[in-house]
Amino acid sequence: NKNKEAGKTSLLVMHSCQTGMKGGFAQKLSNELDLVVVAPSENVQVTPYSDGTFTDRVGDGGVYNIYYKGVLMESFDGNTKPLFDNPEKTIEKYKTMYENWLNENSLDEINVSPENTSDEIIDTLEN
Repeated sequence: NKNKEAGKTSLLVMHSCQTGMKGGFAQKLSNELDLVVVAPSENVQVTPYSDGTFTDRVGDGGVYNIYYKGVLMESFDGNTKPLFDNPEKTIEKYKTMYENWLNENSLDEINVSPENTSDEIIDTLEN
């Protein structure tokens, strides 16, 4: 990730089924790379139209979850399109939310060591 090397956070929007579920790929990816990741909690349902366009939504009452550094920052209705007119502003919003979250939670409980997996760290951060 060139942005990680440059110290820049990127925004990744996934449309892959169930990648946004707790402990899923999106959460782990956001923890491993400097990414704000938006991903669906359930299967994505796609409806194609004869003109070549399509609509998609998260089925089964699912949501789009937004993760940053392995922490669930926000969720929004799976019937809403995850479109961001200003990615830089969106990234800044979630970085600020994360910093506020850190200030409200004690990091003394987080044991980050080579023996800990990212799953253990994520669980500690969320609890």
